[in-house]
Amino acid sequence: MKVNLDLIRPFNKSLTLAPGQSRPLGFRIHIDPLRLYPLSLSFRLIYTFNDTQRTLLTEVTICPWDFALPGKPHKFTFFHPSGVVSYAMLRPPSQTVRDAEPSSSLPIIINLHGAGLEASSDQVRQMLDKAPNLRAWALFPTGMSTWSGDDWHHWGFGDLEAAVAAIPQWINHVCWQGPSVDIGKWLVSGHSNGGEDVLKFGKITYVPYQFWVEADPRLTALLHGSLTPYRHELLLENCKGIPIQLQHGGLDDNVPVFHSRRMNQLVLQTDWDTRYAELAGKGHWFEGAMTTAPLVEFYNWVLASNTSRPLALDSFEIVIADPGDSGARYGIKTNQLKAPGQLGRIKVGRNLSNDTLIFSTSNIYRFEISKQESFGQIPDKVVIDDQHFDLSFRAGSHGAWVFCLTDGSWKMSRNSGWGQGEKHGRQSGSLDAILRSRGSFVVVAPQPQVFNISLQIARNLHQYFGADVELGGSDWSLGRSNGNVIAVALGEKTFPSTKSSIRLVSGRGLGVRTNCGAEKVYPFEGLGVIHIKPLEDERLELLIWGYDHAGLGQAARLLPMLTGVGQPDFVVVSRSCGWKGAAGVDAMGRFDMFWKVSNDSYLT
Repeated sequence: MKVNLDLIRPFNKSLTLAPGQSRPLGFRIHIDPLRLYPLSLSFRLIYTFNDTQRTLLTEVTICPWDFALPGKPHKFTFFHPSGVVSYAMLRPPSQTVRDAEPSSSLPIIINLHGAGLEASSDQVRQMLDKAPNLRAWALFPTGMSTWSGDDWHHWGFGDLEAAVAAIPQWINHVCWQGPSVDIGKWLVSGHSNGGEDVLKFGKITYVPYQFWVEADPRLTALLHGSLTPYRHELLLENCKGIPIQLQHGGLDDNVPVFHSRRMNQLVLQTDWDTRYAELAGKGHWFEGAMTTAPLVEFYNWVLASNTSRPLALDSFEIVIADPGDSGARYGIKTNQLKAPGQLGRIKVGRNLSNDTLIFSTSNIYRFEISKQESFGQIPDKVVIDDQHFDLSFRAGSHGAWVFCLTDGSWKMSRNSGWGQGEKHGRQSGSLDAILRSRGSFVVVAPQPQVFNISLQIARNLHQYFGADVELGGSDWSLGRSNGNVIAVALGEKTFPSTKSSIRLVSGRGLGVRTNCGAEKVYPFEGLGVIHIKPLEDERLELLIWGYDHAGLGQAARLLPMLTGVGQPDFVVVSRSCGWKGAAGVDAMGRFDMFWKVSNDSYLT
């Protein structure tokens, strides 16, 4: 039986490969619904060599179909935000649930896998088999790799969100007859590395950074600040109103039980309660670990209709490490911080006598308020740091009020065009913000001397994240992709001419100028730099430049591939980084919301 295959975005009709490069190839299968499905899919690929007219036809690849029984977890595909095809395992509600609630809209229980596990493996997809009749759709996302991309942060969390958004499409494609899905209601669970990151929506650093690097205190403070989005124990105020169940094996020799005990203690200190179960005689993993009696009781309790959303609170606190990682909480969303790298806080209380919301802020530059069902009707009266405002929301309005701290006082508007020329949205955060790409990465290699490093970057992005990369060319706006750009360049003449705070000072070296006007120039020999730059539509360019091969090699090593490392917005490296590590940098720091080097940056 013949089927039709169409290449899909971002490849259109062809896919260009550089020598030694690997790229994911996505295609869509069209099968006549009136005919029986084939038992397998066979296809061949044709390679055309650009320097000749020679072509190469591959051997036939045979992919057998695996069929899943109704109600069992099975694989379905969708687009990762970067445009690459991803998959997740989906378990629809059981027949028992379908019979009991045929027209309900059920929440999703999302199970995050641990490190080194494939989502389609028996260990992952069978984690909830002993709880077959949960009132929910069960979703097991991949994070685009067995290591969940970047530990369920920028790249992995984007995959999770895309998987959730694709469930309604699955319902339509298979003509599902049964309960629909409420993609706004999640119960998030996870084991090991996945369990640690559940409290993103916690973990405590296993090896304190100060144990293995000695450096200037200002420099180490910048590194610690860059790690803040991964320090979920600092963000636990955000958990108030959300039911939490912690479980740990008492004999776990992989992740010490101290971490769950400590997390339970820290949540209690926020004046919020958790359920904690420490299982005597159990290790890191055992059969039925995700369906123990405490967990199944918790699942059923949370999936009840009256506890499916965060509880409405008369007072709460919002803590923000990176606005790009933070969504709205009770209709309140932080857009920008005054001092990047320092936690932002918004304390909210409600005066019931005159129906007024009272805000107290710390390190917040811009935030917005919009209607949110979980908080109920937002009142007209709002007090922000002793300033009074009248929102006067009209019925049916879905707009948001934007508040910006200007000259020491808050200004209110409904202007949504404020982000022009400012660091915001997907550009927020440090070097790892480059992973928020909304299309294939573009790696620009304008010189033959940098091809090997550019190729290794493309390989690493594909191996660690399953990402697609367009590689090659000398045009800094190369490619059909809407994704982020990584530019690799070598030598004084290749440094881009811009009005950036990091610029080339002809004949002298690389200049770094803070937002107060002070500039330090670093001599060329052995010099390299890596930093993010703004592009249109919240895209980013990551520049990796070296005056010589030594500087370029040091800078390229800082491409964000591993989580929990700590890399701020820019790093200027020197030869001494080869033996001193971070202590050998010439400069390191952050950009403020106007893309100026912040005054708290480290300049030697």
